[in-house]
Amino acid sequence: MVTVGRRLLVPTTLLAAVACAALAYAAWSSAQQARTLERDARAVRTAISLAFALGDATHEEERWFLTLPRSPGGVQETRLDEAGARIAGLMREIEALPLPARVGDVWREYVEVRAAQDALGAEIRRAAPGGGPALERALERWGLMSFRSEALLKDVSGYYLRFLDRIVVELQARRARALWISAATVVVGLLAAAALSLLAARAVVRPLEDIARTAERIAETSLPAEVAGAERPDEIGTLSRAFNRMTGRLVSANARLTEIDRRKDEFLGMLSHELRNPLAPIRSALHLLSHPAASPAQGRRALQVIARQVDHLTRIVDDLLDVTRIARGKIELRRERIDLSEVIARTAEDYRDLLDDRRIALEVELSAGPLWADADPTRVAQVVGNLLSNAAKFTPPGGRVTVRAAAREGRAVIRVIDTGVGMPPELLGRIFEPFVQADRSLARSAGGLGLGLSLVKGIVELHGGAVEARSAGPGTGSELVIELPLAAGGAEPLLAPPAAPAGAAGPRRVLVVDDNVDAAETLAELLRHAGHEVAIAHDGPGALAAARAGAPDVVLCDIGLPGMSGYDVARALRRERGPGLLLVAISGYALPEDVHAAHEAGFDRHLAKPPRPDEVERAVASPPAGIRAGAGG
Repeated sequence: MVTVGRRLLVPTTLLAAVACAALAYAAWSSAQQARTLERDARAVRTAISLAFALGDATHEEERWFLTLPRSPGGVQETRLDEAGARIAGLMREIEALPLPARVGDVWREYVEVRAAQDALGAEIRRAAPGGGPALERALERWGLMSFRSEALLKDVSGYYLRFLDRIVVELQARRARALWISAATVVVGLLAAAALSLLAARAVVRPLEDIARTAERIAETSLPAEVAGAERPDEIGTLSRAFNRMTGRLVSANARLTEIDRRKDEFLGMLSHELRNPLAPIRSALHLLSHPAASPAQGRRALQVIARQVDHLTRIVDDLLDVTRIARGKIELRRERIDLSEVIARTAEDYRDLLDDRRIALEVELSAGPLWADADPTRVAQVVGNLLSNAAKFTPPGGRVTVRAAAREGRAVIRVIDTGVGMPPELLGRIFEPFVQADRSLARSAGGLGLGLSLVKGIVELHGGAVEARSAGPGTGSELVIELPLAAGGAEPLLAPPAAPAGAAGPRRVLVVDDNVDAAETLAELLRHAGHEVAIAHDGPGALAAARAGAPDVVLCDIGLPGMSGYDVARALRRERGPGLLLVAISGYALPEDVHAAHEAGFDRHLAKPPRPDEVERAVASPPAGIRAGAGG
């Protein structure tokens, strides 16, 4: 795989090569400058030394001539010879300098003149002791030679000065050239670095910027959005592919959330409809009951309407709670060995009146023998009832509903077949989801939240079974099939449940605690009507004060109270009164963990709001848990 490191290797190597080349050129240029400066310095040193030597020689000659009459020999001769030898050595170095050819000719002529002067000087030395005309002629010739040598030196000095000027000009030019070359090297290096940076940006930075811009679009909910570069074989390609997969998942999740939000809005609309529908007849019945001219028959019908609508509201709340419990895995099955055929037959008879009222025929076809299963009879009856209720909603008058049950390969197969509106193929896979219904216009007239079949699926799967929906299409009816595992070994004798201990035959002192004034008053009136003595409190501290003052036998207590919770009230009363006091929680908190929390706080029983009157009466008549445990021991 071509990685980002490999892609950056080429521009990085080029940048390093350019840097090394620049450094190498700088080193080479410095070495050249050093050699040139060394050569020029040597030339200048030679020229300066020659100038000093010439000056020394001339000075020695002048001294020699001045002292000639008095001391014709001696040290002066030696010094003169030393100066001449020094000049000769320097002239050899001068010949090695890069001077014009004319300079060499002048130096050679000067050397010849000096050689002649040396020879003449020897002659003068020999003639000096005798003096005379010969010495005079020699001295005259010496003067002419000195004049010629001085002229030659002046000529050489002119060339030498021009040579120094050329060296200075050349040094200045070389310095300017070195500066220009250095500046050009820096500019070229910067351009190369910029080009390499652009290459690196194209290779790495631009794809990352693309990913960043796409992420910003996603953050602004501009879906779908993908990034380019997924085809690259390096890490950028891997990142792009992973980013696109994440975007795809976000798109799918967003679509699911949109669908969930749409279904939530539909559910809220359905819930509003289903809650308002029973409230309207309840309000009308209450108005009728309060009317002075209402007859007893009208009053009885109004009470029946209220009872039916309250039951309907209770079923709606129970369905919602059951769906929540199943979704959270909080529902508990009370399994026992049951005959499914008997449960199905009994439930079908319970719903026969409903179907008859809608002029729908009901047929029940059961297996010849029993269908034994380890199941919760209440939940199985709820499953069959929901299937029948669903068939009744979507089957028009004159239709037929058939219930069949049979054994097949160790499983009980239960079918509910109707001649109703049917279902389109795309709905078959979703009909068991919450809030999904086939014909919404008919569903709204028949009522329902679309939770019944979802509860069927959840309860059946908790029993280890399966569900399936079948339909040939709209207008052809539907068939809902459930399968439940059968028990091995047939029927087993069940122990009869122990008879509940007889409660107190006479009236009891009851304390009702609820912050809802209407709830507390109506429950108190119900208990007074049953012959009990009732006191009321509306908060936790008031409940403790009333319990201490009245010494009740039973306390019916709400959980959500102001001042202190019902749990705190139960703990305090249990500490003060011990196990002899019957504590019953009556609360809208009715999930399994709520029931467990109530028992942990000291309550003997838990009733979910709204409790039925018979449930309240049985709870008041039952003994405390502590007394039952003592009797059993």
